This record gives sequence, structure tokens and C-alpha cells, in this order.
Amino acid sequence: MLTNLKVDTATGPDDLLAFLLKNLAKEIAPNISVIMNSSINSSIFPQLWKKANVTAVWKNKGSKTDPANYRPISILPVLARTMEKEIARQLSTYCTSKEIIPQQQFGFRAKSGCEVALLHALDCWMRAIDKGDMVRCSAGGPVESL
Repeated sequence: MLTNLKVDTATGPDDLLAFLLKNLAKEIAPNISVIMNSSINSSIFPQLWKKANVTAVWKNKGSKTDPANYRPISILPVLARTMEKEIARQLSTYCTSKEIIPQQQFGFRAKSGCEVALLHALDCWMRAIDKGDMVRCSAGGPVESL
């Protein structure tokens, strides 16, 4: 994980630079692994990794002088983001291998999203029409075969 860090990523409040972590990955990876595994096993996330630098980012619309046109973002420490990504990757792999997430769940799955959901709906509608069924959609409601 450390060797794949983007070196130009923002630094969190711990001021640990990604390029430093990446360059020292071979030496520090065993200790970082102990910290992360211990955190997972104890269900306790390191307090220092919960701190964030909060900054305002312009929404690309409206006046830059209006504070309402900005949104806050939290910049967590690089190690916190790294751990979060690894946990998400492992959880996703587990859920996929055990077929926990149903095929009809289009969001939050690899190679799935709005386009796949729309294609699935179109396919269902076309099959219903081919069988001679009528298809309707009520305002705000789901499309259904009649």
C-alpha cells in the first residue's frame, strides 16, 4: 500500500509526507502493518488519525467572495486514508467473493453504476413488452409490468 502512494497527495495534520512514506515503505511497512492490524483487531482507530485539516474549496459556481459557494473538505493523515482504502478494498473483495451484495444493487459495486442500472431496467422493460405485457411508470414510482 505504501509503495503505491501518490506522492503529491495533501498532507494531514500529522505532517507525514506521502513521498517520505513511499520512499521508506520497505523499512516502515512492518510497523505500519502492526498498527493497522492491531487497530482492526481491537476495533480502535488511532486518535491521531482522526484529526483533519479542514479547508474550503470553491464549488466552481457563484462568486468567490461568497462563503456559501465553498464546501469544506477534511484532509486526513495519509496513513488514515491508506488504511481506509485497504479496509474498503478487503471488504469489497469479501462481499463479492461471498456474493453478499445482490446483483440488483448497482451502486457501490465495481463495474456497476447508473449506466448498468439503466441497461438492466431497459432489458426488463423490453422483455415485458416482448411478452405482450404493458409497462408503465407512475410519477416518482418504479416502472412496473402490468
